[in-house]
Amino acid sequence: YEIPIQVGAALTDRRIAAVTDDQGENISEKNKSYCELTALYWMWKNEDSDYLGLSHYRRRFEISEPMAAKIPESDIDVVVTVPVLNINGVGQQYGSDHKKTDWEVCIKAIDELSPKFKDAAAKVQRGNYYYAYNMFIARREILDQYCAWLFPILSRCERVIGQRTDPYQGRYIGFLAERLMTIFLEYHRKEYKLAIARKHFIMGKG
Repeated sequence: YEIPIQVGAALTDRRIAAVTDDQGENISEKNKSYCELTALYWMWKNEDSDYLGLSHYRRRFEISEPMAAKIPESDIDVVVTVPVLNINGVGQQYGSDHKKTDWEVCIKAIDELSPKFKDAAAKVQRGNYYYAYNMFIARREILDQYCAWLFPILSRCERVIGQRTDPYQGRYIGFLAERLMTIFLEYHRKEYKLAIARKHFIMGKG
């Protein structure tokens, strides 16, 4: 049920997958800051499957082919990973691990672009967990709703914050999106049925 997609394909001539995120409508050139979200954007704009989602070359869902085949027949709307615990609160922990000002810009963007999400954002910010890694599987219509909400917020953050020279903190768009997915699901928690799946981490060389 998994189809490999090469992200950041616009930034290199090397090809490691048949499907690349620079085909059709895309933001492949933004991969250094958007991370795996360039694949999400590509799927949103170019793929029409009934269910779509993301995993990573290093992080994979522990879902077998038979299990995956049963998802469309079930009442499951979204599959996410086991949530990550932040003892000090999601907002405070983001400020410790990354840039506090980036989180503040993100919250302001939500307030201005999607004010009805303000309470959900405040709840997640104060809360102790979030669904990490931008990993999920969702019904097509939910993915459409999510992307139509997510990418304008990220674009606003990008315009305000700009580029970072530090390679790790330069991935702030991807980091913010991890928490934004949890805010989106919190807002829709009475509408969507979630299933939680374990993931495993694949160790690689280098």
